[in-house]
Amino acid sequence: MHYGAVRGSYQANWLKSKSVSVHVEVNTLEELVNIFHHQRVDRILLDLDDFELVVSKLSIDKAIYDKEFFRYVPLGLFASNSLLKYHSEFMEQFDENIGTCSHAPFALSNCKKTQVLNLIYKQVKALVSLPRLAEEILIIPIPINS
Repeated sequence: MHYGAVRGSYQANWLKSKSVSVHVEVNTLEELVNIFHHQRVDRILLDLDDFELVVSKLSIDKAIYDKEFFRYVPLGLFASNSLLKYHSEFMEQFDENIGTCSHAPFALSNCKKTQVLNLIYKQVKALVSLPRLAEEILIIPIPINS
């Protein structure tokens, strides 16, 4: 299996941290999707919204690809050295104000909702097919409220 990633990206670093060899590293998402489309790599790991935006820009039919929900990850803040040089207080102010960001659960896109539900459905379907589980469910006494 040959993996591709954007050089220095979270995905490239994560793959390397899991001892997954990244065979091709490129500079942009467009390049990554293009080498994937031309079958120079077998798999890429990136945000679905990013993928859909890039295939749209490149006029590639996204339906020809299989996709698999992997996981949600927290985002990080990256600041350039020049920003920090001219605004040395930026990181401290950011850290002080991050707590004011919304703590409410975020809304999933319809596409991501479908992915999560399909993943759960597959797992539930596999569990339901286990004979021992069915036996256990049948022998659990159901309390009757009087």
